[in-house]
Amino acid sequence: MNKQFSRYLDLLRVTAASLVLLAHLSDPVMTDGALNLPTQIGYSSVMVFFVLSGYVISYVAAEREFTLLDFAISRIARVYSVVIPAIALTILVDVLFLHIRPFVHADELMADIPLYQYAKFSRYLIVDCIFANQIWGMREPLFTNSTYWSMCLEVYYYLLFASAFYFTGWRRISLLTATLLIIGPLSLLRFHLWLFGCAAYWMHRNWQLSVTAARLLFAITVALMMIDLATDLNLRIDDQLDLLTNGWVGHSILRRLVGDTLTGLTIALNVFAAKYVGFNFGRTGSLFTYLASFSFSLYLMHAPLLRFWAAYWHPGPIATVVLVLVPIWAIGQVTEKQKDQIRNILRRGVAFRLRWAGSSGP
Repeated sequence: MNKQFSRYLDLLRVTAASLVLLAHLSDPVMTDGALNLPTQIGYSSVMVFFVLSGYVISYVAAEREFTLLDFAISRIARVYSVVIPAIALTILVDVLFLHIRPFVHADELMADIPLYQYAKFSRYLIVDCIFANQIWGMREPLFTNSTYWSMCLEVYYYLLFASAFYFTGWRRISLLTATLLIIGPLSLLRFHLWLFGCAAYWMHRNWQLSVTAARLLFAITVALMMIDLATDLNLRIDDQLDLLTNGWVGHSILRRLVGDTLTGLTIALNVFAAKYVGFNFGRTGSLFTYLASFSFSLYLMHAPLLRFWAAYWHPGPIATVVLVLVPIWAIGQVTEKQKDQIRNILRRGVAFRLRWAGSSGP
């Protein structure tokens, strides 16, 4: 992948994660209204992750991870190196609240704790660890961590992609059918956004844009993305559809479908154009890459940290951001190393298993 284009994807990723953080920070419980942002800025930013995920997964599968085993090991290492610490951090903050009542906004913060999940802790912990939170429309949160829903959908899309990409014939059909039966149809409502990212990658392999056309398309999509984020355009589209259908869209599974589709399409076209723009970030580009290495941790871990600081200190927005980012940076020093260690452990385990099976055969 072209280095400058890769750095743009890093910039897009870290920007989206930062906007989700700021969106949650703008909750009045966190900063007493000191930060006021469009209500859907965080939600629309999550759509960026779906599109980017589809692009990156298509890229690594086509150009680096040529076998299902390589793909599976990389996904498991990447996901669990951050998911496990995020689950532990969420539980730690929740349990702290249950033993030491928050000093500020106690009623609101305590009301968010799903006590029914803690009453059946083992069951829900397993659900979280196997990403079953969203199957067949369950909509179960990771305790008080409200960002986990998209991670579960991502994992489902990895499974669908692997079934389609690494298999052919009746095996492909059987695995796709089995996966769909496990996750249920409602989990597919944002799958097309993920496929937009896949399409952007395959378009890069087959199409070419001139610099002029790429810059024009890039400028248009950036403007549309900024309008979407600044004006809650995604939600406004559905509000208008609600008016046209007497509220039917808002009370059906089609809620947000049109708005999400337009947001995802805009992001995918932006990614497609970005490769041909001719970026030259210079030394700044390496900073984008460094910051992006923490974006996954930032996305999954900021919510419990925000709740912790809001409960026991309640500083201003700037101080809160610093107090969230520093622990995530420190944790990220470990989780990024864990990713490589987990990958190596899995590979050694598979190699040992294969040797053992070979030596014990006839």
